[in-house]
Amino acid sequence: MDKLKLLLLLCIIFCINFDTKAQNSTASPGILSAKVLDATQQQPIEFATISLLRVADSSLVTGIVTDESGSFILKDIPLGEYRVLVNFIGYQAQELGPLAFTKEKPFHQLADILLKASESVMNETEVIGEKGTMQLGLDRKIFNVDKSLLAQGGTATDVLRNVPTLDVDQDGQIKLRGNAGVTVLINGRPSALTGASRKAILDQIPANMVKSVEIITNPSAKYDPDGLSGIINIVLKKNKLEGFSVNSSYSIGTLADKHNGTLGINYRNQKVNLFANYNFNSNRVWRDNNNWRKNIGTDTSYYFEQANFSRHYSRSHFAKVGLDYFINDKNTLSFSASLTPLLQNHHDTIDYRFMDEAEVLSRHYRRDGNDITNGLSMEYNLNYTKQFLKPKQQLSFDATFSDYLGKNSNDYENLDYDNEGNLLTANSFKQWNGGAEKNRVFSAQVDYTHPFDKWGGQLEMGAKTIQRDMSNDFQAQFSDANTGEMVNDATLSNHFRYTEQVYAAYSTFGHKIKKFSYQLGLRLEQALTHSMLLTTGEEYRYNYFSFFPSAHINYELPKQQQLQLAYSRRINRPDYQMLNPFISYSDPYNVHQGNPYLKPEYINSIELNYAKYWKKLTLTGSLYYRQSTNVFRRMFLVDEETGVGRVRYLNFDKNQSYGVELVSGYRPFKWWNLNGSLNIYTMQEDGSNIGNYSNKAIWGHANMSSNFTLPKGFGIQTNVFYRSPLKLVIGNISEMWAMTFAVSKSLFKGKGSISLRIQDPFRLQRFDIDLKDFNYINEGRHRWESRVAYLTFSYNFGKMDMKTRSRMRGNSGQQGGGGGVGL
Repeated sequence: MDKLKLLLLLCIIFCINFDTKAQNSTASPGILSAKVLDATQQQPIEFATISLLRVADSSLVTGIVTDESGSFILKDIPLGEYRVLVNFIGYQAQELGPLAFTKEKPFHQLADILLKASESVMNETEVIGEKGTMQLGLDRKIFNVDKSLLAQGGTATDVLRNVPTLDVDQDGQIKLRGNAGVTVLINGRPSALTGASRKAILDQIPANMVKSVEIITNPSAKYDPDGLSGIINIVLKKNKLEGFSVNSSYSIGTLADKHNGTLGINYRNQKVNLFANYNFNSNRVWRDNNNWRKNIGTDTSYYFEQANFSRHYSRSHFAKVGLDYFINDKNTLSFSASLTPLLQNHHDTIDYRFMDEAEVLSRHYRRDGNDITNGLSMEYNLNYTKQFLKPKQQLSFDATFSDYLGKNSNDYENLDYDNEGNLLTANSFKQWNGGAEKNRVFSAQVDYTHPFDKWGGQLEMGAKTIQRDMSNDFQAQFSDANTGEMVNDATLSNHFRYTEQVYAAYSTFGHKIKKFSYQLGLRLEQALTHSMLLTTGEEYRYNYFSFFPSAHINYELPKQQQLQLAYSRRINRPDYQMLNPFISYSDPYNVHQGNPYLKPEYINSIELNYAKYWKKLTLTGSLYYRQSTNVFRRMFLVDEETGVGRVRYLNFDKNQSYGVELVSGYRPFKWWNLNGSLNIYTMQEDGSNIGNYSNKAIWGHANMSSNFTLPKGFGIQTNVFYRSPLKLVIGNISEMWAMTFAVSKSLFKGKGSISLRIQDPFRLQRFDIDLKDFNYINEGRHRWESRVAYLTFSYNFGKMDMKTRSRMRGNSGQQGGGGGVGL
């Protein structure tokens, strides 16, 4: 830890050195200042956007946002003649000027700028701020999805499926630029509920609560470095106005076996913000997988066919309450608590057929399984934020504790038949397995931001610790052939426990010089891990120290253009299920086994971004390169003696990928908005450390959505997704298409709405897979219930006003609490 403290101190000294040098630089003489107020309430408007446009060509020169008092001071303005554009969401844009900045008159103090409320959310002449459905920040792309119809009646998972650049499969696995190692944040914070799958967590968040999705492919050192591909931050809607409000919605899906209900209550005055949320989700789906495999032995070969049909039912409740207490204008204390009971029932029927080399049936085997899981998640969060007299100077503390307990019970009936279809009673038997899974996670962090107003610099620093304790006590039984009674199976029963401690400290420094801005950062981490097989007494320890630098450079080009260069180093840690060495036999001919010797994967990523803004069109382009070591690979291997397929996790030496990404937003008319993305990338893999495994392939995917705002409250939206065929180290995955269609109608003077969403109407969401290694050939076809229709009704009521505008906080919803949502 002494090394960590020394490196952090050097980083701070390095940043302060930049501070000293910048203060000695020569600044341009122009200064502009004013205050922006609500025209009706005469209250300050925080985060209003001030844009300075050159009179000659209307090009953007610089900009700023107002502080909590509604004031702004724009410095370092080159001499010349400019117009001033003032914008804020929900208000009519206002243009001032022209103003001439000369040597004789370099300073302009304007009278209070009064903005009038508008029913229109955005004005077409806006230059900086929310540009349609997509924005480009210093280190992220922001997709505004709060008005999307494509996820109405769905969950946050459905929202992500319709975000350009993302690929979300039927299991909720999220891929960014072809890689699944994605960290998901909610309001800037990671959810500590690791006991349930990430999809289960996202499925508790109703789609209509999501405001925007931020894609951060090269996060700064301020963020946790976990994740191969980067960070997805889901920003939830927050009610910042004063008063009482209730929002509700209910959705029903195809065949009336899919239900999603949401109720949110919020009350806010000048001292407190109280919120409560409840969500109920019930869902029933089916899946159909077929696999054909040829096992190639040294002296004989045989064929193996597997048909798997499963039905999955899940039911969950989510309840959360919270409080924001405004101690005064500079200090806020927030607390929230959530409870999530979960029930899952999974029924599987697997039909196995064995054939000799001449493809003559020699054996027929069937396995029926019924899996019931009951889980309970609890999470508590405490946040304290202090604002100083100096704008943007802030100190915050966060602490989160989560506890998950899950119990599952699996019953299996194994039926063996001869090639004539006769049941072989002596070979048939029953199995049971189950147990308890416990996961506890505690995290605490402190963050401090210090601005240097005189020359536009900013220093951020902080520290964080994460403590994880996870265990899985697995018990197995089988029926005795003589008595028929269930007896313990010591060869399969096991108890695995995994603990992880992470200690981190970071510092970042940013500075803007006219049109040029940059941010440098360094994060230091010490990780202590301990894996234990309590059944056998085996232990595995792995402790490692890591450093994670980051750098971001931004340059504002003429005519509303931006150029960015970013670099970051990240880590992808194996989860405890990937580390558990005990074999899972839920499918006895395709088993899973973890690897306790897996090492963390390290990733170095560099990216060049370009953005251009027109009146009706936004276009961003990215060139990126990523190099990884100790690469995780999920390998499928077949045992030559038993013919059983085994999934194992191994470390490849390295891989590298590079590609190009284009994202655009186009509004040809006020009532029509188009968004699209195209991603093409090449990946080279080297697994020579474990065998003759290497791969070089070109992949890609495209996403296009169209949104129509029609008269009388009608809206129509469509989305089309395409993923190219994928070449793997040991095989290929076929291409896949998907489409979503939605229509909505506003009701009751905008307080209510009804919408119909049809997911995958042409049943295009399916794929085939073929794998090949030295001792097997495998072909598979995967289908699932993708064509689903949802009917959703929403209604909101209550009265809110503008009296607390001055309390509004920014930074993408990273404050504690959450207003009307509070998730």
